[in-house]
Amino acid sequence: MSVLCQTCAAIPFSSLPREEEDAWPHHPTWASLKASASTCRSCKIIRLAVERLYRKICLQFREGSTGLYLWDGSWRSGSVPPINENMPVWIFGNWWASVPEGPLDQLVGLGVRLGQTPSIENAEGAGENLPELRGTDLRICTSSGRLLCRKKATPS
Repeated sequence: MSVLCQTCAAIPFSSLPREEEDAWPHHPTWASLKASASTCRSCKIIRLAVERLYRKICLQFREGSTGLYLWDGSWRSGSVPPINENMPVWIFGNWWASVPEGPLDQLVGLGVRLGQTPSIENAEGAGENLPELRGTDLRICTSSGRLLCRKKATPS
């Protein structure tokens, strides 16, 4: 397994958008991410995070729900459909202000969501009933003294 594919090597970690912003395009489809995961460690981690979220959705609604939550955010009876192989994969940064008044935010995680657009509102699983299922979260650890930071967004 190679360390990183070209897509992952090109991720602009220091300028990734925040969760509430339009996400960064990672792979054009869920199928292409899964194929890349066989050789790229980063894609494999992302694939496992999405599959874990999917299992969480399935489990949550097997435990006594009156309806089932579908990836499009709706409630219906039946079973949770499989992840759409043609769904684009998007990533975003989880940013933290280590010093609230300081000029920099620190990247502490990477989020992944599936959706036809980069918008959080259009992400699979972004229904009104379960807004916390908009995306995954992966924690990022860096070597001592090598933080991933960016300038804070200025309020508009």
